[in-house]
Amino acid sequence: MAEDILIIGAGIAGLAAARKLMSAGNSVRVFDKGRRIGGRVATRRADGYIFDHGAQFLTAHKDSFSSLCHEAASQGALTVWNRPNGKQAFIGGTMMRDFPSWLATVPDGREIPIQQAVEIAQITETDGKIHLYDQDNSLIAEGAQLIITAPAPQTERLLQDTAPELSQTAATATYDPCWTVMLGLKDNEASILPEIESPDSDLSFVADSRSRRPHSHGATDKSACLTLQASAHWSKTHLEAEADDIIKFVTGLYTAHLQKAGLSMPEISYQSAHRWRYAKLAKAADETYPRSSQSGRVHLAGDWLIAPRIESAFISGEAAADAVLHQQSRT
Repeated sequence: MAEDILIIGAGIAGLAAARKLMSAGNSVRVFDKGRRIGGRVATRRADGYIFDHGAQFLTAHKDSFSSLCHEAASQGALTVWNRPNGKQAFIGGTMMRDFPSWLATVPDGREIPIQQAVEIAQITETDGKIHLYDQDNSLIAEGAQLIITAPAPQTERLLQDTAPELSQTAATATYDPCWTVMLGLKDNEASILPEIESPDSDLSFVADSRSRRPHSHGATDKSACLTLQASAHWSKTHLEAEADDIIKFVTGLYTAHLQKAGLSMPEISYQSAHRWRYAKLAKAADETYPRSSQSGRVHLAGDWLIAPRIESAFISGEAAADAVLHQQSRT
């Protein structure tokens, strides 16, 4: 029987759950506090530049997810990229956001119904229904079951009263933050700059847009840009610093790296910084703790239940959908 299933979060886990539930005949409603879907699989457009400022790539270990990625690649949502460490990975066809955008359409062609810029502040369970409220205590939605895919700290807070056993599960996971700096280069025709993938260094990752998608080189006057990401340790140390200071510090780290190679930093025409408080999973939730509430109406999903990979988020979303379908079969 079709039921109204509520999903908090339009990241990879939420989209995976929605796809599977809709394919099984369920009515699904997804709510996300952001303006764009995808969560940390994010892209920012600014001043004519396109920055992949969240997750930089995805890899596939399971055959089922590998098949999905190749299907997405065949439709232009993903492409193969040679990482700075020499290994291959998938990235979005034109931007990382392409992949979650592709996931947001069910295989039969229907689009997943997603309400954006909606922040859920309270969750209750009464009379066999789940109720979602906003910060003004206004009822946003009610449904038969709920899948929550928010980062673990937010999930812990939201479920303290309604599903304390799941709140405790979320409390066992921890994240590392990440400061990302975005630099738009004035000269689009300059040589591609050295990239970095070194998790233990203060500057852990640097990507040149012209390396990631060579076909876009010269396509616009502003296609050349850099994405620089600081390490977890460095980001923790500077977590509450002002964005302008972060730009100066992180750009300085890369300038020093270039100087060692006998190169200089090109002229910059755009700069910005973004702080990800929950950038990468540091410790997954304890596997002995529950993933579904005692009532069977609330379920957890997110990479923080498995491992810090986009694939893990997708797998967890499908697992939560399976838990919903199992609960339906019992009623």
